[in-house]
Amino acid sequence: MVVSTLRDAIGHVAASFRASNRPSPFHHEGNTVASTRIRTAIKELLTALETTDLPPNRQKAVTPEFLRDVLQLAAQLGPVSEHTADLIAGAFFFAMRACEFCLTPTPGKTKLLTLENITFRDCNRRQLKQTDPDLLTKAHYVTICFVTQKNNVRMDRRTQTRSHNALCPVRAWGRACQRTRATITDAKPDTPVCTIGDANGDPTMVTSHRVLALLRLVCRCMKDTKHYGFEPHELGTRSIRSGAAMALLIMDHSTEKIKILGRWSSDAFLVYIRPQVLEWTNIMAEDMARVGHITDLNSTAKRTRKRGRKNDWELGLLPQLYLGR
Repeated sequence: MVVSTLRDAIGHVAASFRASNRPSPFHHEGNTVASTRIRTAIKELLTALETTDLPPNRQKAVTPEFLRDVLQLAAQLGPVSEHTADLIAGAFFFAMRACEFCLTPTPGKTKLLTLENITFRDCNRRQLKQTDPDLLTKAHYVTICFVTQKNNVRMDRRTQTRSHNALCPVRAWGRACQRTRATITDAKPDTPVCTIGDANGDPTMVTSHRVLALLRLVCRCMKDTKHYGFEPHELGTRSIRSGAAMALLIMDHSTEKIKILGRWSSDAFLVYIRPQVLEWTNIMAEDMARVGHITDLNSTAKRTRKRGRKNDWELGLLPQLYLGR
């Protein structure tokens, strides 16, 4: 992480010099101001630092099994914990950032979701009111509108359908919206959906700290009976977003679909989940053990053929297999 920070700093300093029409002190400018060749001494220094740099401490992705346990345990901890669990479950299905569904210490570019940003429809796509007492049974679709977000795309909408599972986006967001309206007497369309009334009826907002605390609590409580593949300290609020991507990748959804759902503008998110996906789906040993005899078609062994007739590999009819030298 130190090296990446240094590289960013070098880039910013170089940009400042070039903005003043002066050559970068870190690059071989030559005859062009836009040269990107780093000086040899600087490059060797960065390479040396990479060998001592600590590996990135990436947050592990949560799994659907773990989230079902979050919902189950939170039901025993009171309304605020239940509300937090529903927000976590709902965020999972839309690969949300923490600043989108809960209050964070530093607000992000994305506007915090409010009640008016969440729309429910029945199986005939008719819009339902959040105050409908039968919302949880009637609703078949839930649509989230992201007013502003990190990629600068405004009013971006994503829709999920009801799942026949305890972990369901429609029911999770339906419970969250109705709980906010039931506990906040003057709830308005622009009331954040992470708001809930406490025991005294005063509004309180679910914070990222509370989200993280619940995730780690469930992981600790279930540690003796469940093997999730991660420890409590390896979880963070980003675990929800990466968990969504991991679940879709394991089920063989294309990276393009994952990028659309999670509103990613590049494939960079794969860096955070590929190692963990490999841990959960590692069947390479079985596949490798099934391989039978391999023939090297480039073998130097003497080949017999009829005079004047080219064989198949000389005609290019058979592929050549290189096993390396």
